[in-house]
Order: sequence, then structure tokens, then C-alpha cells
Amino acid sequence: MKENIVNGVAAAVRKRFGKGYSVQFHEIVKGTGMVVPVVLICEPGATTGTAVHIGHLLPVLESGEACLQDVVHHTVRVYEELREISSCADIITKPDKKGILERVAYQLVDTERNAGWLSGLPHRKMLDLSAVYRVVVKDDGIEACNIVVDRAMCDRFGISGDELEDAAGSNMELEGFSCWPFSSVFPEGLDGMDGSPGCMWMVTGCSGGDGVVALLYPYYLKRLARRLGGDVYIALPSRHELIVTPAKDGIALEELRSITDRINSIRYTPEEMLTQNVYRYDREKKRLEVAGA
Repeated sequence: MKENIVNGVAAAVRKRFGKGYSVQFHEIVKGTGMVVPVVLICEPGATTGTAVHIGHLLPVLESGEACLQDVVHHTVRVYEELREISSCADIITKPDKKGILERVAYQLVDTERNAGWLSGLPHRKMLDLSAVYRVVVKDDGIEACNIVVDRAMCDRFGISGDELEDAAGSNMELEGFSCWPFSSVFPEGLDGMDGSPGCMWMVTGCSGGDGVVALLYPYYLKRLARRLGGDVYIALPSRHELIVTPAKDGIALEELRSITDRINSIRYTPEEMLTQNVYRYDREKKRLEVAGA
């Protein structure tokens, strides 16, 4: 269906505006974690393009309430309007191999909830989560806009799985992670909590990166365990950070789950949440596992 949409829009754009236009389908991840399908249209020789959101059209196309020509007509009409008022257009950079590898990063998603989506993406599984790859194409300081790297993009630009993995690993390692006392993030505690326990810590990503990606770096988990003196429990309130506490003499497993739920309820949208599971890092075995599984 994606290919049919792209071919239809490309033909309509050529007919209306002339030859040389580039038309591509992308799935952009907004700052909230929501995946937005877009058609990216670039003028001849341009390195930037206008992204027309078509997420609301795909369900009606699949159900038969709209036909392919309806989607094509809508996309081209919106593009024509945005060309006249470019300050309001959603402008993103047209990707190339060098640009992708320089800016690619990991993003963790729930494997079960995203099973259909993951089938078209290069990814690697880690327990109940999967690491996909995203490229930041616009960041206005408030909300970052990302393109999800799919297999078609890798084929188009000749990017191998090893190249993608090496680049994402290096890029996010260079950004690094920060560890903060829980009390510095929630100085007055949470509803139902008597203050902020001193044995809880929050790990965030530096430079706007996702804190949960620290799970993909064994050396960092080893460092956390050494700092806290033994095995640690790790909870994921969202894709933005981790909660870490000693497995021995720290926060009980059920209480940690409850704290995570309370943070979710006051701070994050469903799109930003990952999993209700709590993980345990075994310092002796140097292994991450689902706690209580």
C-alpha cells in the first residue's frame, strides 16, 4: 500500500508541477513517541522537503471507505497549499546515507504492542522490548521530529545492518547518560509516598536522548550495580528515563511498580510508556532479566 501511495503521488506531482520531484514514504516519530506516517515531497535538486501527514487516511483506505485516488488527491492538494505558506510547512531534511549514519539513534519499543510495525523495520529484541533506529531530522528545541529507519530506506541508501548498529551504538554512547537522585526529580515525593526514598535513582539520556537506551549498554548497567553495591531493580516509567534501586534493602518490587504507575499517570502519554515489567540486573551473572519471571 505504501508503494502504491508513493507511486500515485509521484505521478500526480509530475503531472501538476513537472518532472524531477522526489516522493518518499516515511514514519516520523514525534517527541511524544507517536508514530506519524507522512509522504515527503522534495522539489528537483532540493535537500529539504515538505512532509504531508496521511495517518488519518490510511485506516479509511484500508477499510475501503476511500480509494487510492482520494489519498493521492488529498496529499497533492495539501502539498500545493503548504508550498504557498512554507513557514507553516513541516519541513524535514531529505536523508542520505552519510546523514543517516551521523544522526541515527536507538529507540526502544514494546515488542508485543508493535509486532506489525516491527516486521518492516531492522531491529533487535531485548527481553520484551525491541530496539529500532530513528534519525532526528528536525529539532526546534522543544520537540524533536524523527524518521524511523525501515528496511526500504536501508536498501535505498545501501546501509547494512552492521553499519546501522555500529552508528547508533556510537552516537548514543557519545551522548551519554546521567544518574540523578530520585529526590532531585520529585523533591516532594508522589501522592501516597512519604517523601522521596534516598535509595532510588533516575537515569536520563544526555542531549535529549532516551534514558531507557542505557539498557543496551552492559558496561553502564555494571557501573550502576557497582555503585549501588549489588543487584539492581530497573523500572521504566517511560522511554525517557529509568528508575534504579538496589534489589536488596531497596524498594520492594510491588512498590516499585506502583511508583512507576503513579509517575505514568501524572507525567506521560500512553505513547511514551513502554512496559509495566520491572527488570533485575544480576551483577554476578552480568545479565539483565525480567524480575519475577
